[in-house]
Amino acid sequence: MNRKYIMPLGGAEILKSLGLSIGKAGAYFDTVRHSVQRDGLPEWILLYCIGGEGYVRTKEKKTVREGRAAVIPASLAHAYASNPDNPWKLYWVHFLWDSARLTLPPFSKTESTALFFNMRDPERAQRLFTALLGTLADGEGSLSRQMESAGYLLSLLCLLQREEGRKTPRFSAPVRLAAEVLQNSLYRKIGLDELAEKVGVSKYHLLRSFREGMGMPPMHYLSELRVREACRLLVTEGLGIEEVSERLCFHSSKYFSEVFREKMGMPPGKYRRLYGEFTAAEEKTIKNSI
Repeated sequence: MNRKYIMPLGGAEILKSLGLSIGKAGAYFDTVRHSVQRDGLPEWILLYCIGGEGYVRTKEKKTVREGRAAVIPASLAHAYASNPDNPWKLYWVHFLWDSARLTLPPFSKTESTALFFNMRDPERAQRLFTALLGTLADGEGSLSRQMESAGYLLSLLCLLQREEGRKTPRFSAPVRLAAEVLQNSLYRKIGLDELAEKVGVSKYHLLRSFREGMGMPPMHYLSELRVREACRLLVTEGLGIEEVSERLCFHSSKYFSEVFREKMGMPPGKYRRLYGEFTAAEEKTIKNSI
């Protein structure tokens, strides 16, 4: 069973504003001879092997077996292929990622070689891939489905980020725990003192280690997460600026608008009008063409 889904251009353009968008995705489960060689792509590539084996080569050639994942940066010359004597079963995603809008250590620290991961939770990873492809299959032309699939991709990348954190000293346990607490605090108020208490370190130690590991202070990271969630609420839920601001615990709607403009390059009202109206037209066009 081999599957491939390609995102409609309009939907992909909208999702780029969130910092992460899927170009294409699929699976190769029945391909004995599968090989690719490119000078580079504008997209990043995520490969995840769930059976058999193959190799990925950028600067050097590395074997990818069951339970291993590889991430190939954009614009990097690469090759990968299945072992014909033991063909791999492979999930794959091509995606665009804007590091200025979305921070994803350790991917932001490499552009010259592929990254390789041992997946310690293969069942969860396979569930996420299955959900991602299933969501695309259910509604390739729907913005809400595309945003949902981008959410599954983000969960996969965060899963790989945690795997990297286990083997990379700079991503210490307090930093990983703090990031998880913040990801679960979009709809509640939390300050640095409470975050440090939950993590079990002083706030000064947390500030220093979080900045070193994530490239920004904890509260800036939380703001990024909340703005990304605000984009989803504005476009797919049709909520007003006041309600989004209140739900996501910004001090005021004025402050929310200032932060949103800084991150997204436009005020939230314009973002909702622009992408909400475009999305409706996009989905109508797609529906009429079926």
